Amino acid sequence: MNMKSITNVAIVIGISLAAGVSLADDTNSPAQSSLLPPVTASDFTWNASVANLKEIRLAEFAEQTSTNDDVKTFAKKMIHDHSTANRRLTKMAMKDNFNLPDTNAFYIVVNDDQPIKQATQLITHETPESALKDQQIAAQQVEGFNGQAFDQAYAAAMVKDHADAIQLFENASENVTNEDLKRFATKMLPTLHHHYEMAQMLQTNVGDMQATNMPGAGSATNSMPVSPTVGM
Repeated sequence: MNMKSITNVAIVIGISLAAGVSLADDTNSPAQSSLLPPVTASDFTWNASVANLKEIRLAEFAEQTSTNDDVKTFAKKMIHDHSTANRRLTKMAMKDNFNLPDTNAFYIVVNDDQPIKQATQLITHETPESALKDQQIAAQQVEGFNGQAFDQAYAAAMVKDHADAIQLFENASENVTNEDLKRFATKMLPTLHHHYEMAQMLQTNVGDMQATNMPGAGSATNSMPVSPTVGM
């Protein structure tokens, strides 16, 4: 692994650990959404769409570049489920005139001109635009890996992203007053929990990022099970 890849691994690990997601222990469950401030309908639609668009982009990239069958199988399901979810979310957002990110947001290069955020900075309020930029940069960092390192970075990102998504959708299901969005968030939760479990298994199969250079790291002994979509 070259110096750039090592640096990117450190960045992804640092961001994930700062957000409270352990890369070494894949049995962790997402934190309770009750610990977060109540989300508004406009923030929920924006952040949920950002999450969907990021998952779709990274999954497409994984399908195109990975040679790992488990990664490709997982990525195919992410494309289907998150594309379906985002189409439904877009219809509801347009009905109530909520702003949404550009659908091409994750297909453009964004300059990383900000220092890496510390754990205390991650909980401060961000504008929708800055939150989007953070996710664009995070996606670009994952795409900067090659081979097994990419598979491991992608799996780690999927564990973190789906833990974050579960927090967001639980928050919305409890606090959003828009009934359509509330129902949407509630119905999506079983799917997101299933994605989270799949991502944990994928991370186990491709090997832990911290053990990239250890003998036998990344060997997959189990195939990734894919069950029918839940709650879509």
